[in-house]
Amino acid sequence: MPWAVKTASARKIHLANANYLLASKGNQSTLHKRVEEFFSRPSHVKAAQQSGKTITISDCENQGHGRHERRIVMATDALEGIDKLERENWLGLQSIVCVEAHRQEVNTGKESVEKRYYITNHEPDAELLQKFIRQHWAIENSCHWILDVTWKEDASRIRKKHAQGRHDGKRHSAR
Repeated sequence: MPWAVKTASARKIHLANANYLLASKGNQSTLHKRVEEFFSRPSHVKAAQQSGKTITISDCENQGHGRHERRIVMATDALEGIDKLERENWLGLQSIVCVEAHRQEVNTGKESVEKRYYITNHEPDAELLQKFIRQHWAIENSCHWILDVTWKEDASRIRKKHAQGRHDGKRHSAR
């Protein structure tokens, strides 16, 4: 989704007195870079704490689907590293969030670490934001399960430019 569409969506959500929690990805390169930079430098976190900014941390572990997972969520209202104009584009922006997921496959012992970043107009409450993020993934996973089981999406051999129809990117209607 282009960043202009996301900022417009965030604006509508905020103006409706609701909360948004959006993944920060490469398609908002400047914002993503600033959020990633903040959380990757302990000196930034320490300076934010010393200046009176709120930093909350939630740490939870669980086991399932053949793996052990530990998720550390950090949320803060330290937004100074994000350009003022960029902050204004995201109406109501209050917090940035980092989710660091440590996974270990039970059978193989293989370990991995993944970091994901989010922005939100919610206060920096890491425990609550972690619940929201987990709820989103539960919905996302159940939707993909339905697509696969009901529509056999994973079994489909149709790939880009290999399906019947036009391949020039233009839409066409069946007649």
